[in-house]
Amino acid sequence: MKAVKENRKVKYTKMVIRESLFKLLKAKQLNQITVKELCKLADINRGTFYSHYMDLFDLVQKLEEALIEDMKAVIKFENIGQDNQLEMFVDIFSHIKNNIEEYQILLLNPNSSRILDEIIAEAYEHHLLALEDIKVPISKNMVDYSFALVSSGSARVIMKWIKNDFAEPPQEMARLINHFTNTGFASLPAVSTH
Repeated sequence: MKAVKENRKVKYTKMVIRESLFKLLKAKQLNQITVKELCKLADINRGTFYSHYMDLFDLVQKLEEALIEDMKAVIKFENIGQDNQLEMFVDIFSHIKNNIEEYQILLLNPNSSRILDEIIAEAYEHHLLALEDIKVPISKNMVDYSFALVSSGSARVIMKWIKNDFAEPPQEMARLINHFTNTGFASLPAVSTH
């Protein structure tokens, strides 16, 4: 029974720390925040903070990892193919919108850009397998360059959508990304295979 109470206490403490960090990130950048002010806002002592995290960057990294794992749990990347690509993009945009605060704070924080990079990289890695099934006559390097272009563009579009306070519905954003992805990859055979 004691272990359950401690587990609840740890979960509560981490939640308070996370919420306090989000409040502070609304006003300033991560490198301007101190552990001392975070602990004061969270009403915990520094020892409690350091029993869970090495520093603020460790805290942010763990929050990023949790977001990435949540996204991977929602999206079954291994099932991605030409037929359900749009559905995958809808799932990505919906997940972001359903977790507004975490994505707004972490994605708009300059030190947290890797979240989208990792999620999109995984999506396109599985999409690449679908392309191989189609036997696109293009070199591996050219496919990699194309994925880099499309994934960077997709990440920028998502960032812009977040900055615009999710003005468009997830389905509309998914159709936009899906259209450009399909258009870009449809032109690949015309590119040199050297």
